[in-house]
Order: sequence, then C-alpha cells, then structure tokens
Amino acid sequence: MSARDSQYWQPIVADDWPAIEPSEWTGLEVLARDAAAAMGDGDIAQARGRFDELVVSSAGLTPVRDAMANDNGGATDFATALVAAADVFAANAETIRRTRHRILDIVDRTERRIEAAERHSAESQPQGSMPAPPGVVEPEPDDDASVDAGSGGPEGGADVDPAALFAGKKVVMFTLPGAFTPTCSQKHLPGYLQKLPELKAAGVDLVACLSVNDAWVMKAWAEQNDALGKITMLADGSAAFTKALGLELDLTGYGLGVRCARSVLTIDDGVVKTIDVEAPGKLEVSTADACLIGLNK
Repeated sequence: MSARDSQYWQPIVADDWPAIEPSEWTGLEVLARDAAAAMGDGDIAQARGRFDELVVSSAGLTPVRDAMANDNGGATDFATALVAAADVFAANAETIRRTRHRILDIVDRTERRIEAAERHSAESQPQGSMPAPPGVVEPEPDDDASVDAGSGGPEGGADVDPAALFAGKKVVMFTLPGAFTPTCSQKHLPGYLQKLPELKAAGVDLVACLSVNDAWVMKAWAEQNDALGKITMLADGSAAFTKALGLELDLTGYGLGVRCARSVLTIDDGVVKTIDVEAPGKLEVSTADACLIGLNK
C-alpha cells in the first residue's frame, strides 16, 4: 500500500501535496533554455519569432515572453533572462521532488509508529467483552481530572465527579488514545455523533468520550467536530480516571506518554456493566454500531 492510500494521508497532508508535477517544471526549464539558444544569432525579430513558437507549447512561459517584450531588450538580454528563468524552473522541480519525498516519508513513518504503539498495547491490555468488577469507579478527589467540556466555558470546562455525573443514568462511554488523532477524528467520534439518535432511542441517557488530554484540547476537538452539547467530553489529563478503569496504555517509548486504550463501556447508575477493549490497531468492538448491537441484545 502506498503512503497516499494510508488512513493518515488526509489528516497529515490534506491539500498541501504539491499539485504541479516536477516534470512540468523540468519541461518549462527545457523550453526556456531552447528559447535562449534560439536567440544566439543576434537577429531580434527572428529570435522573438522562434521564442513565440516555443511559448505556444507552454503557457507557463507567456509571462516571461511578455515581460521581455515590454522591456524592448536585445537578443542577448532575452537569452540572459531566459537562462535565469530556466534556473528557477530547475530549482522548482528539485524542490517539488524533495517536498513530495519528504511528505511520503512523514506519512509512512507516522503510520509505522502508530501501528507499533498499538501492537505494544496488546501485551498489557485485555481484549474482547468482559464484565467489569461491580461498583462505582471513582478516582481520588485530588486526582480527578475529568472535565465536561460540553458544558464548559471559554476556559475549557469545569471539573466534574464521574460518580455524580453517571448517577441515575444509563451511560455509554467510549475511550480513545487522543483527541485530533486520525482514527479518533475520522471514525471513532464521528461514528458516535452519527448514531447518537439511535443510542438515545436504545435508552442511553448520556454518551461520553474519555481521553488523556487536557480540557482545552477536548473542548477544541469537540468544537471542530460539532460535538459540544451532544457528546460529554471527559478530559483525563493526569490519566487518573483511566488508570482507575484499568485502561492505561503506556506509550512513553513512542513519545506519547500514558494514554487510554480504545474501548467502550456501558454504565448503569454509576456501575460499569461491560467493557469492550480493542485489539491493537483495530476499531471494531468499540464502534457506535457495535455498541448498539450490544445494547439491543
């Protein structure tokens, strides 16, 4: 699979891929140098005629031709300007080649690093659906970093107690490694936004998203995805809540610190009933569709 087929291509590159092929710049370089050579006989009228013939085959040389004609320069002036233009075209071709190779390398290395990190999580993370221990999971008050960015203000949100937030409610909480990351932004969060009416129809009172990020990041991510007021964004900056749930994912070896594994939990009145944790690199058991199937059983 080429880098351009990667799921990370769009979030990393978007519209920044150089559209003009290096070969097009090289073609302009050749035309400019040929035109400069055609002016070597000193006949300005004949040189302009030859140059005009070359311009017809490449609209990219038209501004060069027009500028030189306005200057009423001689054949030597034309030739000098064309050689300079050819040098610029050659430099552009090389820059585009290097830029494209660099972009491809960045996408490839990003995909390999993320896949390696997700494979690493398999050693310490449970897989599949399993009942969680009965009772309410509550971090110590001093370590509670949960934030409801959905009802927060410009500063990012207000601290909340998960036990109080979930009390008396049927809750679906999906967890993920990080806001603004490709799979989370392209599939996981959008899936729950799309299926929100169906989740509500299945009796869910609250849909929450938990990630080891700060409140401001979660709020900005929610705003970007039109999730404010729809999905309760829980920012677990110190990973205290994540660790209490047993979902910590140590990615310090990959420069990502401690994160939360990708999963989905169903919670009734503050009691965790089920948890589905994804296998490394997968997005299957924690999707909104999978969650709905479980709720409707």
